[in-house]
Amino acid sequence: MSQNAVVKKNVSKGIVEVSLLRELECGSGCKSCEGCSVRPTQEILALASDPIGVEVGDWVEVETSATGAIGAAMLIYLLPCVTLLIGYLVGDLLGFDVIGSLACAVAGLLLGFLPAVAVDRKNRSRNLPEFVIIKAKQV
Repeated sequence: MSQNAVVKKNVSKGIVEVSLLRELECGSGCKSCEGCSVRPTQEILALASDPIGVEVGDWVEVETSATGAIGAAMLIYLLPCVTLLIGYLVGDLLGFDVIGSLACAVAGLLLGFLPAVAVDRKNRSRNLPEFVIIKAKQV
């Protein structure tokens, strides 16, 4: 799925910062966003890799650069649920009462969140572009 955006600044070689335009709010019919009445009060800024060499102020079409994001998201959402269940079952197998089993389940849930936190920190530290510019648009 692609979106329209305006190039705001060059961050580094091959990476630019873009302001994403919401399709419902912007029909992309004008060249300037400054006097637009439907423009959001806050810009949605994101990093985009620039394989085609655009300049600041250009209107571009971008698409998400996330590959395999659904599989990773499923793992990150399912893992805490699975470890919660395993924690409860371990507590039950060890002969704990309901409160003890629930405590094991909570410990399993917290343990299941650790990979999600680690993946999030890794992604934030790399500061990779979220989008790829696929073409410059004529407005």
